[in-house]
Amino acid sequence: MNKETWKKAGIITASILVGIYAIFLILPLFLNGIANSCGHYLTKVIEDTSGFKVKFENVRFVTTPKMTVGAKIGHLSAALPNGEEFLTLDNAQGKISLLPLLIKKVEIDIIGADSISANLKVRNDGKFLIEEYIPEPDEEEAAEAAPMTGLPMGLKLSNHLPDIRVKNYKIAFTDMPSDKSYYIEGHDLNITDFIINKKIKISTNGRAVLDDKTPFNYDIKVFNKIMPDMTLNDIVFAPQTTEPEDNQTPFALNITDIFKTIYKNQLTADIKTNITTEGTFDDVNLHGLIDVTKLSLAVDGKPLPDGHIRINLKGKSIDIDSAVYTSIDEETSLKGDIKTGKKPHINLTCKSNASINNIFNVLDSIAKSIN
Repeated sequence: MNKETWKKAGIITASILVGIYAIFLILPLFLNGIANSCGHYLTKVIEDTSGFKVKFENVRFVTTPKMTVGAKIGHLSAALPNGEEFLTLDNAQGKISLLPLLIKKVEIDIIGADSISANLKVRNDGKFLIEEYIPEPDEEEAAEAAPMTGLPMGLKLSNHLPDIRVKNYKIAFTDMPSDKSYYIEGHDLNITDFIINKKIKISTNGRAVLDDKTPFNYDIKVFNKIMPDMTLNDIVFAPQTTEPEDNQTPFALNITDIFKTIYKNQLTADIKTNITTEGTFDDVNLHGLIDVTKLSLAVDGKPLPDGHIRINLKGKSIDIDSAVYTSIDEETSLKGDIKTGKKPHINLTCKSNASINNIFNVLDSIAKSIN
């Protein structure tokens, strides 16, 4: 083939690729009707099989210039068979990357929503109300079913996990006997740069509300670069080992009891962190700040003065500045630094005028609140 022929072949090939790319980008315009039909179909299937009432609104397919494809849902709501709504999502989306499929890797690009709201009712025995409506698995069918050992067609799960982005979230736990609500609400939840054997970055801010009080505010930023040497595919499809049956009754934790204990003790704290971890599990380097302010609790219903804990992380050096109170005029402070590594040392100074009696009063107040 001469030079002119190669040139024409290149132009034709490029034109075909550009055409396919353009069709890929505009394809959702022709498929959104099908997407909404899928939403109606899923609604019926879920209700017929489980009784849960799930409603999808404004479902549409999406494609992006970076070769991802997925779906967006304008609004999603889920309710128990009795009609009580327990979950809502607004402008939720999920996308999968297509290019990694060329090397037989399944990689989800992003999962997110503008808002997520969940309300889980907790019974007196500590179990969630939703558990009543989840059907028990058929033991015979489960025993006969062969465990999955991998994805079909030689596909493997990528270690690149999806970015998770949620603008606003609220997770509430309602104590059914008292009808009191305890919830965590926040903004800008971002879990990014998540490679299971390399790193993960997490950031968010918000508050915890227990009934009519807001004991905790938080502003969290963590960038962790110390991860185990493993692959997601091996974790998900690890061989199942048969464990001996344990006839002992498992310990049941009532999450609302924890909230009630914090409420009774009037435990408060504002927490701000900005931490980066580097190195290995055997040689950890920490950088950043942990700042806990307005740290207090009550003794016999009377709040103590606000204390604080400030930890400044400088690689292998940790500077500590803290103060807590056991009564209005009794302060215990701890200041100094700790160094790790080849020449570790501890240089801490503790000053306290706390009396043994008031220390026991604090412990006694906490003990009474948890019976």
